[in-house]
Amino acid sequence: MRKGQAEMMGLMVVVLILIIGGLFYLGFMARGDGSAEAQQIHVQSITANNLLHAIMKIKVCEDVNIEGAVTACVKGEQLCGQNACDFFESEVDGIVQAVSDDDYRFIIKEGENEVHSIGDCEFGINSENYPLDVDYTTYDVQMRLCKEESTDK
Repeated sequence: MRKGQAEMMGLMVVVLILIIGGLFYLGFMARGDGSAEAQQIHVQSITANNLLHAIMKIKVCEDVNIEGAVTACVKGEQLCGQNACDFFESEVDGIVQAVSDDDYRFIIKEGENEVHSIGDCEFGINSENYPLDVDYTTYDVQMRLCKEESTDK
């Protein structure tokens, strides 16, 4: 009788493992949004985040990165012999044009107020906020990419 009980317990363990595996499979299948548009939006969101973080770390002048240029811009300072806002606008525009064909908007906000922006993209996929502390004030920097509409589908 003990041998039969051990076999029965082993069979129950195998059945439980199969049931749990099936539930995981169904959960992943039901949760996954397989539409091409949803995948494209997800890819653009990741691209906007990665592009913003990469841009902010690029050194542009005298060991100053774009993050430092944004800081100088909101403080109204000069950078590399010119207005910091003009300088960082030209640098960001050149960088984005070199790596992406998408329209973009680079936004600096203090709370809900837009302090400065570059680009023409009004509606698109936003990156997450990149917080930047300047003289006890937190500014949020964002990158927005506009989706290029394709005529051939």
